[in-house]
Amino acid sequence: MSKIHETYEWELLTPQGGNYFFGYYDRTALSPDNRRHLALRAPQQERLPRIGEKAEVGYVDVEA
Repeated sequence: MSKIHETYEWELLTPQGGNYFFGYYDRTALSPDNRRHLALRAPQQERLPRIGEKAEVGYVDVEA
């Protein structure tokens, strides 16, 4: 994983060049063993989706 900030200990989990999201009320995106992170990958994030546009649901291997 590559660091994304000099000061903070944040690390990028997703591949470069994608738009990844997760959010569902009080649910956690991490699997019980903290190895996978649930994600939605969309082709863009600058506007609301148009009819017919598709997104992918999957997971990111956190320890990959």
